[in-house]
Amino acid sequence: MDRARDSIVAGLVSLLSPKGIVLRNDASVRRKEELPLETVVAHGEIPPVVPVRMNGLQFHADLLQGQKTGIFLDQRENYVAAARYARGKALDCFTSTGGFALHLASKCESVEAVDSSAEALATAERNRAANGIANVEFREANVFDLLSGYSSARREFSLVVLDPPAFAKSRGALDAAARGYKDINLRALRLLGPAESW
Repeated sequence: MDRARDSIVAGLVSLLSPKGIVLRNDASVRRKEELPLETVVAHGEIPPVVPVRMNGLQFHADLLQGQKTGIFLDQRENYVAAARYARGKALDCFTSTGGFALHLASKCESVEAVDSSAEALATAERNRAANGIANVEFREANVFDLLSGYSSARREFSLVVLDPPAFAKSRGALDAAARGYKDINLRALRLLGPAESW
């Protein structure tokens, strides 16, 4: 793909006439092929933030600096599915730029959204403001520690969303990842209030 880059960019320009093309070649898997990690503007200009509408909400995508562009289009159906079950107080863990939290807001009394990245949360806050949503609070914290603390304090939520990053980057990490997923799910389950009829 790297050898064909110029042909691919030329084809995209010819077919789509885009304002800009960004090549996000910053995935660590490239090191296995001894390719450089880089983010390249291959054509045109890229603004610092690109507005994107998804499921009736506006998000800001940072195509150059954001994690995977800062917007997770592959989750758009999951955002809608989670909102179907939303009510009361919700907790969105690993919120990143607020995708789940903002989708839950219209159905919930309040949403607390947590992430360890201050940069991602700054974008999430811009997304919240762009949609005029007032009942979402973003918090910077380590999710594992926060869940343990909330469990000790007997906090309860009607809905807990877990969308963690991949815990296993290789086969060697599978056992540790499985323990991590089990642990985080157990911690989240302890925060759920009594089941109500749906």
